[in-house]
Amino acid sequence: MRFHSLSRFAKSLECAAREFLSAAGIEFSDEYNLRVEECPVHGVDCARVIYGMLCDHVIWRWADTKQIAESTMQSMLPRPRTSA
Repeated sequence: MRFHSLSRFAKSLECAAREFLSAAGIEFSDEYNLRVEECPVHGVDCARVIYGMLCDHVIWRWADTKQIAESTMQSMLPRPRTSA
């Protein structure tokens, strides 16, 4: 997909994250919030995606928001308990 603004990328990423959580049967909450901002290190073509205590850098104009949402949300989901 081609995005024309960082804000459109951020909105698309938020929607993709909500869709991922919904498909997993998880209600969206602040716990699963993503924050997108222009990267102060790499410049205007790079978005810093902050999720939980983690951060990724992506070239936002061509990013696959569905893939980014899936990987970021998956990393924030509780791990299933295993029996001993």
